[in-house]
Amino acid sequence: MASLPAKDLFSSAVAASAQGDRALATELLHALLAADPTHARAHNELGVLHYQCGNKDAAQQCFEKAIALDPCYARAYTNLGSCHNDAGRNQDAIRCHEKAVALDPQLADAWSNLGKVWNELREFENSAFCYKRALTLNRTPRTLRGLAVAYRHAGRYVRAKRLLQEAIALDPNDVIAHFGLAPLHFYLEEYADALAEYEWRWHQSAMIEHKQQYAALFSAPTYRGEDLRGKTLLLHTEQGFGDNLLFARFIEKVRPKVDRLVMWSWPGLVELFRENFPLDLVTGRVADLPKCDYQLPLLSIPFHFDPSLTTINNFSPYLRVARNRNILPTQRDTHLRIGLVWSCDSKGFDYLQKKLPLQLLAPLFKIPGLSWYSLQVGPDRKELEKANLTHKVRDLGEHISNFLDTAEIVQQLDLVISVDTAVAHLTAAMGKPLWVVLKKEPDWRWHSPDGQPLWYPHAKPYIQVSRGDWSGVVKRLERDLQTLTAQLPAKERK
Repeated sequence: MASLPAKDLFSSAVAASAQGDRALATELLHALLAADPTHARAHNELGVLHYQCGNKDAAQQCFEKAIALDPCYARAYTNLGSCHNDAGRNQDAIRCHEKAVALDPQLADAWSNLGKVWNELREFENSAFCYKRALTLNRTPRTLRGLAVAYRHAGRYVRAKRLLQEAIALDPNDVIAHFGLAPLHFYLEEYADALAEYEWRWHQSAMIEHKQQYAALFSAPTYRGEDLRGKTLLLHTEQGFGDNLLFARFIEKVRPKVDRLVMWSWPGLVELFRENFPLDLVTGRVADLPKCDYQLPLLSIPFHFDPSLTTINNFSPYLRVARNRNILPTQRDTHLRIGLVWSCDSKGFDYLQKKLPLQLLAPLFKIPGLSWYSLQVGPDRKELEKANLTHKVRDLGEHISNFLDTAEIVQQLDLVISVDTAVAHLTAAMGKPLWVVLKKEPDWRWHSPDGQPLWYPHAKPYIQVSRGDWSGVVKRLERDLQTLTAQLPAKERK
């Protein structure tokens, strides 16, 4: 093999890589580099193979070697930039990609890679510029998807939708493009299309892992519209708590059509669902489930049973709590009782963008006529003590072990102020007053053209005007709370 000319070794390696034979391609490239260690393109191609196999450190070393041998190697620069981007070194990534396009303005991949970094930095105008340059050179599904992301965040939903539809025309099985269409259809109130595209989530890696981890839930055939009379259907939760609380309203659509309806649920929701829905069984233990004729993920119910989402046009509270442990003082004071959640799951999507720094809320706690109660759970609960605010806000975290506990407290409150998290969904689903605090460009669950969330028409949104700036949100909250307390009798405002 090493006796082959360098040109033949390289072309054979590239051909093997194109055919998916990475082992042979790697062997050929090592043979070439043993004969000629100065072959810059071989170092770059070997880096690409390492990158594809997930060995990013080895890939980076190869790309750096290629650049050292050929300082004008544009493709090696953009490949190195991708390594930096994956490691979170976005400024280094930008420098590499900008060097690549400076060396070769016709390198479409470099423009696309640069657009990706700008998207991740939420600099969407810069991103759109780069992706549009890339598209003038090569219209690929990846680049079309990237520009669609930039347009979606700019509120250009129709244009973003058309770009993803073009990507799908080029590749009908483009999972990312299909799933990316779902929120755009939701934004545009094209519900049947939104729900159909939302089913593509099951082709994403995270959901494939979910199916593998909970294989027993998927052992029965997936429900696809069959007659359910005389049958047993298994509903099961997925994704985050908020998603399941949002979609639980659709259970009522299924109940009349099936003989026996059972549910497997995430721990934390079992007690709440058991109390609120006409289910024959609700359990968090797979071993407790009976033999079922079909299974259906909870978030797939409307796709089959309410594709036009008539349920959200006729909203009525669908979660309640019957018990009352009087966690709040039994002798009710004259103040308004306000529940507070300032953070969300640290492992959840967009945690840092959703979280509202607790210290920024300090002015709210000085407003007379209000009694504050923290419903925060998880690690961020400790911030109350760290900020020395326990004398202003009573921590109820010790009383909360599941969502039925939280619902019991919410039932006793006059208002809940919460970031976009499960407590917001719970409060809204109960029909209790909710002021929901949202990052700029909230997702489709809270979006509405007129500013009033379609899924919870009585919830009041407080949305960032500028990305990352909570000061304006806090000022609006302060103003509205002062207006609220001004309506109380004078003795209640003391």
